[in-house]
Amino acid sequence: MSIKPHRLLIADDEDHTRTALVRAFQLKGYYCRGAFNGKDALTILDEEDYDLLLLDLRMPELDGVAVMKAVKKRHPNLIVIILTAHASLESAITAVKAGAADYLIKPQSINDLEIAIQRALSERAPHIHRDQLISFMQQSLEKLKEEPVIPDYEINPSISINLDNHQIVIKRNNHQKTVDLTPDQTKILYYLNANYGKVITCREITLNVLGYPDLSEKEAENMVRPHILRIRRKIETSPKDPQILRTVRGCGYILRLENE
Repeated sequence: MSIKPHRLLIADDEDHTRTALVRAFQLKGYYCRGAFNGKDALTILDEEDYDLLLLDLRMPELDGVAVMKAVKKRHPNLIVIILTAHASLESAITAVKAGAADYLIKPQSINDLEIAIQRALSERAPHIHRDQLISFMQQSLEKLKEEPVIPDYEINPSISINLDNHQIVIKRNNHQKTVDLTPDQTKILYYLNANYGKVITCREITLNVLGYPDLSEKEAENMVRPHILRIRRKIETSPKDPQILRTVRGCGYILRLENE
């Protein structure tokens, strides 16, 4: 499974600067688009989702500070980095108060810009994931209100996961087993159960559950494997011969009861 590239929007009224930055980050594998002023940037953000906005401070129509204030209300998960040739202590303080993740002074090399961007994305990822998870749960609850007869573990009624109490209940052969989990273990099992019977890669888990978007498959495996081993010790009768949470060699993990 390939991970989608990060989406960058670069707002700068200097045509040569904006064009050069957009092209450079496109060549580095990002989805990147330019906005020629602050008003244009907000229009684009309302039309498409972006991970990060690289923003100049002095622009016609709408300056960078005004853009940041609008972004904070309309796109609270968007990361903003200021890139300006007109640096001052006052503008830096204003930018930080408005929620800027970083404040950079022109000129900056592409490599230095990318380091700042990756750092901001990595620091913000857990918070974004938390908000996404809350949104997902709220949507699920709304769906349950509309269709109250369908439980949240409809895909497999033998497995019930409680996100609030961090517990999993497994029903097999007229027996019921309740196990206490850590928050991360709960989220991993909840995601696997939502994809019951489907092989899930380690990178899917680190991206969609743990909030790490930029790990290689090996890095993701090293992060996820200890969680899987600990989960098996809790839910499996024989952790070395798992019947519930199984490995599909070279692919990932699948949640499926052996007798189904």
